[in-house]
Amino acid sequence: MNKSIAIVLISTILIISSIFIPEVVETSLPVIETTTLQKSTLTNHVNGNGQVENRSRIEVTYNIPIIVNEVFVGIGDDVEKGQELLSIDKDKTVQKLYELSGTKVGIAANFATGSSFSSIEDSEKMIKQIPEVITASQSGTIGTVNIISGDFVLPDTTMMSIIRSEDLEVKVAVNESKIAKVKEGQPATITGIAFAGHEYSGRVKQIYPEARKQYIGTTQETVVDVVISLDDPDNHIKTGFSAKAQIETEKPKKLRVLPHEVISQDDEGEFVYAYSGGVAVRRNVVTGEEFSGGTEILSGISDNELIISCPSKIKSDGDYVRAKAH
Repeated sequence: MNKSIAIVLISTILIISSIFIPEVVETSLPVIETTTLQKSTLTNHVNGNGQVENRSRIEVTYNIPIIVNEVFVGIGDDVEKGQELLSIDKDKTVQKLYELSGTKVGIAANFATGSSFSSIEDSEKMIKQIPEVITASQSGTIGTVNIISGDFVLPDTTMMSIIRSEDLEVKVAVNESKIAKVKEGQPATITGIAFAGHEYSGRVKQIYPEARKQYIGTTQETVVDVVISLDDPDNHIKTGFSAKAQIETEKPKKLRVLPHEVISQDDEGEFVYAYSGGVAVRRNVVTGEEFSGGTEILSGISDNELIISCPSKIKSDGDYVRAKAH
């Protein structure tokens, strides 16, 4: 009888131990948290500030004094090459030239037309040389109009300008400390307050051969001007707008990053502890660049592998651990 009781008692103890001992052992294991590789893109760029310009701006002028008869276009009008822009009052123009005879303006007019005012024959020759109208030398949009009907216009004075939106470019100033990184052909992104919500792509077209001084507030800095051609401008971006350029000096680089604190180092090199089925497993890693948010991992672990965030809790490779419940 006593033997039977002993057997039952021992069996009961074994059953209870099989239930509770693993639980006690598990609660004594270090509790760890895990992380995974974070993917990001590294871009190296140089910034510059400047304004939008138009490389194909054509100024409408004439080489002798004229009197405007009628203006056919206004600011913002689209024109085609050869389209009439304004007409000239030839009679009043010749009369004005007679009045100016002997003055510097008159002498310049004589030189430009190859005529003088000494005879009726010469005056008729001059009248023939003065056109009835002035036409557009290129297609585009009228950017400025500086004349009205009846105006007397001096030689080579800008009467109006023609621009083409597809020929817009941005000229920005780049600090001398950054200019060595900028090369022709590099891609750039253009933004600006006046066209907020719209972003334009382009490429570095020209780097000026000389630097210049400019003031930012009360501080003087040395800069180099950089011209960026725009790929696909539209009517939201206009000549004269201020603009910012972000020039991409290197191709974007894909990174895999871990927090600095999860990486350990010993005589064998750098390593991390991976979490695998309740066990801390050492993984030797090769690291790359360091950033404020972590260290680049070049090799040693897979993308989805769980990495122990607190390696100080691990004594050696193969230690049993318990993942913190979330």
